[in-house]
Amino acid sequence: MEKQLQTPVQTPDQPVPAIPPAILPAQAGNKRPVWLPFLVVFIALILAGIAIVLQIKRALFTVPSPSTSTPAPTAAVSRPLSALATDSAFLLLESSVTSLSGRVSALSVQDSTLAPPILDLPLGF
Repeated sequence: MEKQLQTPVQTPDQPVPAIPPAILPAQAGNKRPVWLPFLVVFIALILAGIAIVLQIKRALFTVPSPSTSTPAPTAAVSRPLSALATDSAFLLLESSVTSLSGRVSALSVQDSTLAPPILDLPLGF
């Protein structure tokens, strides 16, 4: 015996039963996973971080273009001598420093008595 599906007979005084919204087939395909917005934000943050790092590297490691101007020596400025430069004590000090630096440059700092002793010990290997 086959059971045949019978549609319920509706009378005008009975309201049409409402289908709960959770079962509607039109809305069943629109359900997105909860983690999907988080994944999109995470990927956007990763891409933004990579872009910022690349911008910083490009700013740090750019080679500046060489300047086309040629360097020129600065003009020597002649100034009048100060009162101290013509003082006799200053002139005496200057001559003393000159003679001392001449003696220091002529000094030989090598002395044979300051050489370390030769250590040739018989170790008996």
